[in-house]
Amino acid sequence: MHVARVMTLLALLAGQAHCFKWEIVVAGTKQLEFYHNGTLTHTQAVPEAHMITSLALDPVRGRLLLSDSRPNMTVYSFDLATRALRPVLAVPTYDNFVRVAYDPVSQRMLYQLEYAIYSYSLDATRPSQFAVGDAVSELVDFSNDVAVDSCGGYVYWATDRGITRARLDGSDRVIVVDRRAHERRSMVLDQRTRRLYWTETDDAQNKRVTIESADFDGNDRKTIYTIAENTSFAHSLAVSKDFLYWQNYEQEGIWQLPKYPARGTARRLPTLPCNRCWVYHRIATNYKIKEQLHGVKGCSALRALIPSNSSTSNSSSTSNSSSTSSPECAASVCQNYCFAGECSVSAEGEPTCSCEAGYSGERCEVAACQNYCLNGGVCSLREGNERACQCAAGFQGERCDVPALLTQCVQAVSLLKDLLNADVSSVALSKGVKPACAATAL
Repeated sequence: MHVARVMTLLALLAGQAHCFKWEIVVAGTKQLEFYHNGTLTHTQAVPEAHMITSLALDPVRGRLLLSDSRPNMTVYSFDLATRALRPVLAVPTYDNFVRVAYDPVSQRMLYQLEYAIYSYSLDATRPSQFAVGDAVSELVDFSNDVAVDSCGGYVYWATDRGITRARLDGSDRVIVVDRRAHERRSMVLDQRTRRLYWTETDDAQNKRVTIESADFDGNDRKTIYTIAENTSFAHSLAVSKDFLYWQNYEQEGIWQLPKYPARGTARRLPTLPCNRCWVYHRIATNYKIKEQLHGVKGCSALRALIPSNSSTSNSSSTSNSSSTSSPECAASVCQNYCFAGECSVSAEGEPTCSCEAGYSGERCEVAACQNYCLNGGVCSLREGNERACQCAAGFQGERCDVPALLTQCVQAVSLLKDLLNADVSSVALSKGVKPACAATAL
């Protein structure tokens, strides 16, 4: 019986070890760094890698695809639940800048290799091999990035000549964004907004680097944000439900910008130190299919991949989140999450706080009385969580923000009309106003 309990405890601890939340993952030289709310939640060493040059998320099977720039390019699959790393494709090449994208509908990986775009099946039953995938399209110029439209069945790639679109079999090839600047370094596609986003360097405008956007057909083009003037380029563009992320070659850290400018401005996230922020390091986001398709009509093939009940789905095959709602994960995710309240875990594995009276905020970290009463006043909560202040001597007002003497002086000012033709001191004293205030009023 004792042995059985020990084994159960070990299993529980093992389950907790696999639970970590993340919004973005950043590829370092030989490691992956996962962040949630700007905080590092997990670091995963990848000693097999020489230099990770690309990241792509498979939101259905809960895995990351990462390309390694060895003399022979290798693509690895990293399982987010088991943390197992295995090679899925090896290609002989001298190209150190392989870009990878993934289509969950066809279960095929799209990757750029030298002057071509290739497609490779990642069916779970297919063994890893030393091979080259099926050629989708030959390229005139070197491709800087590749993205997949799983709803429309298209692959997009960016070059200095523009952004090109084709079917996954290479047909219907068309340029959707023509050349207007010298260099496009990074590109991403967002189903939720039905738009393309890319970074662009304009040599004619003092090397101005901007984030540009257009719809999937290249229409309604807009400049979303000007990153910098007189800089080299920005790269590693990524998109989530609410934000765009990127790195600037000459600025420190990862940058975050709301997709909708009215909701805020760009800010730097305290992630990688500056000496590690360079062209090789890539970003991927934990962008769930359900979030991608919110408000989007159609797209039945991709929508069918949303787990019908994520709380009971097998995390190794249908994980669409950074954590699951199993009891062992609930203990790990909720541990010390709520400061003053009860924590529960949603079906998507997200912790939620129910705050105690007098507290608010996502984690119940904001006390209602915090910094409310001024000048030494004492705050208390009345019925209905209404705040009340007991002021220190010499102060009054709802928040103890008004000196008592000042109030008396204000009263004196209101008496000026009565004092115009009378003895100021006598009238003021007769009405209970101190002489000092009467003089001040005059």
